[in-house]
Amino acid sequence: MTIEPITRRCKVCRRPFTIEVDEVALHASLARQHPDEGWSLPQRCTPCRAARRQARYVVVDDGDDEVRTCERCGRDYVFGGRDKAFWASQGWTRPRHCRPCRQARHVG
Repeated sequence: MTIEPITRRCKVCRRPFTIEVDEVALHASLARQHPDEGWSLPQRCTPCRAARRQARYVVVDDGDDEVRTCERCGRDYVFGGRDKAFWASQGWTRPRHCRPCRQARHVG
């Protein structure tokens, strides 16, 4: 069985894009290794995927508290409205770690 590039239409911008052979093979491999995680081929073009990834980290100062999970220790923490305002004013992206993990990283 030979793997060939696949052409799709982006579900966001509707432009056609090509999924190259190496990416098709990667997704096939991931689907075999992790069958319960539902790996499938991309439905968005590269620029739309990049924009979607970036949007996950952009701070929106809506004044509401947001519960996030620390990527380092796995604990839930609150990213509060006042914190959002400060982080947005600095132009920073959302924190991925809780305050104790961030402090431990900068102290060590």
